[in-house]
Order: sequence, then structure tokens, then C-alpha cells
Amino acid sequence: MRSSCKLPSMTVYSSLSIKLLLVVLFSTVLAACGKDSPTKPVPPPQPVPSSIAITPQSATLSAIGETVSLTATVLDQYSNAIAGAIVNWSSSDMDVVSVSVDGLVTALKNGSAEITATAGVVSVSVPVTVRTPVNPDRNVLVSIYLATDGPNWTNNTNWLSDLPISTWFGVTTKATGRVERLEFRRNRLSGAMPSEFGKIPDLKRLDLSLNDLSGPIPLELRNLNKIEYLDLSHNDLSGEIPSMLGGLSSLVDLYLDGNSFSGEIPSELGKLTNLKALWLSRLDLTGGEIPLWIGDLPKLASLNLGSTNRSGEIPQALGDLPLRVLNLSRNNLSVEFPSWLADVTTLVYLDLSRTGLTGEIPSDIGKLINLSILYLWDNNLSGEIPSGLGNLANLELLRLHENDLEGEIPPSIGNLTNLRLLYLDENQLSGPIPSNLGGLANVTSIGLSENNLSGNVPAEYGSLTALEHLYLHKNISMIGELPRELLNLQNLEILRLDETQLCASIDTEFHVWLDGIPSKHVTLCLPD
Repeated sequence: MRSSCKLPSMTVYSSLSIKLLLVVLFSTVLAACGKDSPTKPVPPPQPVPSSIAITPQSATLSAIGETVSLTATVLDQYSNAIAGAIVNWSSSDMDVVSVSVDGLVTALKNGSAEITATAGVVSVSVPVTVRTPVNPDRNVLVSIYLATDGPNWTNNTNWLSDLPISTWFGVTTKATGRVERLEFRRNRLSGAMPSEFGKIPDLKRLDLSLNDLSGPIPLELRNLNKIEYLDLSHNDLSGEIPSMLGGLSSLVDLYLDGNSFSGEIPSELGKLTNLKALWLSRLDLTGGEIPLWIGDLPKLASLNLGSTNRSGEIPQALGDLPLRVLNLSRNNLSVEFPSWLADVTTLVYLDLSRTGLTGEIPSDIGKLINLSILYLWDNNLSGEIPSGLGNLANLELLRLHENDLEGEIPPSIGNLTNLRLLYLDENQLSGPIPSNLGGLANVTSIGLSENNLSGNVPAEYGSLTALEHLYLHKNISMIGELPRELLNLQNLEILRLDETQLCASIDTEFHVWLDGIPSKHVTLCLPD
């Protein structure tokens, strides 16, 4: 069907104007009213990446590990954002900064790099700078390194490198980057102890033990008001123990043993009310009594004054402390064994050897049920060995040798199944060896020499399969042939039977067994 159209009505115009108007109107009507046009509209061009906008346009990171997230907007040729456009990220220097597939930039070390975003053939870059502030502790550590012959340390990994000081051997830092711990135990530091150690304000732990440091303790250590652990033991430090240590109120552990200090034990240490461990052993200090102020350290759990020229009484106030370790060995106390020590049930380690102790071992010593080590050797103790020792189920090391103890060995010692070392040598003990000592399955060394023991070696001793050392010499009343059960002792390295009447069988099996013992003093039994 034809389409019908009407021409619009016209007003009278000039002839030329009318002609022009008719041409325009006619063209318009034909375009609007003609048949279906065969020409289709041309679609606009597809959007393609034309530019990229990155935000932020630059970044500066001030700490290693710090991150910044970059966002890339891809624009087409019409300056419109292309949704879902794929962007590839790259870093010009992966040692300085890395970048993830999502545009997350991470600082790795100081420096600068370009981060580039690419979409199709279009790319754009932004600068990223890593500039960490200089840690004031770094220069202090460098000075310590140079002053203590750092190049010859046993381990100096990463020292003086550009890596964070937290990666330097022996250095631990806080989240702020400041040094919190320095631990150089047995690392061959030498020379005078540097005063720079006192210039690390956040230091909580300093371990310089077992090195070759010399000279006095620097007074600058008074500035370490956060220090909790200070171990300077086993060096060659000299001079007096500085009283300023008493001002380190946060101190919990103080180890100064094994140095060349002289003079007095400073009473100012009595101000360290947080102290749990005080070790001053093997120091050639001025002689004197055990300081009474030690009893005022309410948290003290470990006290070592061995070999410090102490004399006089052992203050009973020590009994009120939560002591786990008490070492007063190698002093000149010359007092009776303190009966109140049996009530310090927290004790795990008790060493009163070579102190001149007299009197008897308290009969109620069995109350020290936590005791693992008991050293009372080389004293003037007398009387019998208390049977209560058999209650010390946790005991591992028992040394009562070189005293004047008498009577028989209490069979209750056979209850000490955790015992690894038993030394009762050089006393006046008599009677037979208790057979139930054969139940000491973990014992490696037994010393019963130079007593007045009698009888034979019990067959039960063949059960001591961990035994390495057996000393029975100088017990002239011990007699008889060794039991064949001893052939089970395949770990035996020392066997002393000299100056006894004990002997070993002459048969081949015993010969083979004896040949396997590196050190032995054994007499063969004479044939009948």
C-alpha cells in the first residue's frame, strides 16, 4: 500500500523564497514518506584502551614491608572508563618493591622503582620510593661490632649489611625496629666491654656469656632502665662489681660468675626486688659473711655464691625465699648443717660441698621432694645417712663422698629410680651393699670406695645395664667371686676392685667381658 502524505499549507511569500521553501519541504516529505529505505545505520566503533590513569600518581614508603595499593582506570578513545579491563602490573626493580597482580606494592629495601600498568598496547608508570628512617640503634651496633673484633666473631651473619638490623645475628628488635635483645653467648667477642651497650634504651636482654671481654663493667649500663636479663658470666671482666647495678630496677636475672671481679658484694643489689636469679660464683671477692640483705629479695629463686670467700652462718632468712637453686659450695662456712633447709621444699638444686659443714644430715631431709641434685661432698658431716633420702623420688645426682658418715647404706636409696650418679666414697660406711641398689636402672656411676663395706657384690647389680663406672676399691672386707650376672654390664668403662678381696672368674666368658672394659683393676680368682 502506498503511504499518503499531505503537503503543509503555505502562506504567500516572495517567488524566490517560495521556491526554496518548496524544495526543502519536498525533500523532507520524501525522506519521511517514501517506501522502506534499503540503507542501515552504521554502528559506532568498539571501545579500545586508549589511556590509563593510576592513583595515586606516586608513593613513598617509610618502612620495609609497608604496602600501598595502586588503582588503574583504563579509558577508551572516547575517554570513557572500560569496565573489567585487564591490567598487568610490573616493577622496574623487584629488589626495591614488588607488586601483586592486584596492584599491591610492597617495600623491600631502600631505593626507587617504577610501577607500570599495561592494558593492551597502552601502559603508564608511576614512581615509588622506599625511604626508611635511619634506626638510631644501627650506629651503636656498628660501634659494638668494631670494638669487639666483629670480623672474627664465630657468627657475624648480616652484620654491617644494608639488611634490617633485625636480620643481624644475635639481634632482636621490637615492632618499632628498636633493639630489644642482644644475645652473643660463646661468640668470641673480645676486647674491653664497650660502653655503647648502655646506649640502647629499649634493651631488655643482654647475653655476653662465655666470651673474651675484659676490663670493668661500663658505668653507662646504668641507662638500661628496661633491662631484665643481664648475663656477663665467664669472661675476664675485672674491677669491682659496680653499685650502679642496684639501680636497674627491672632486672630479673643477673649472672656475673666466672670473671675476675674483686672487692665487696655491693649492698645496692639488695634494691633489686624483682630479682629471681643472682649468680656471683667463682669470684675472688673480699671475704665476708653471706649478705643478710639477700633475704630481702622476695622473688629470689636461684642463688649461687659458690667460691666467693664467704664465711660464718647461712642466714636463716634464706629459708623464707622461694629458692629452687642454692649453691654455697667452696666457701668457709664451718657451721652445722642448717636444719631449717629441710623446710625449703621448693629446692631443686642444693650444693653445700666444700663448705666445712659439720653435724648430721637432717633426718627430715626427705621433705625436699623436688630435689634433683644434692651435693654435700668434702665436708665434716657425721652420723648415718638418713633413710629419708629414699623419699627424694626426683633425685638424679647424689654426692655425699669425703665426709665422716657411718653406719650402713640405707636400703631406701634403692627407691631412687631416677638416680644417675651415686657417690658415697671416702666415708666410714660399713656392712654389706644393699642388694636393692640393683633397681637403680638409670644409674651410670656408683662410687662406694674407701669405706668399711663388707660382703660380696650382689647379683642384682647385673641389672644396672646403664652402668659405666663402678668404684669399690679400698674396702678390704669385701670378699668373694663376682656374680656372673655382671656379664650383663656391657657399657662398663671403669671397674675398680683393687685393695678388696673381690675377684673375677678365670673362665673364658669372664675374660672376654673384662677385655671389653677399658679401665679396670681386677684380680682373678685363684683356682681351687
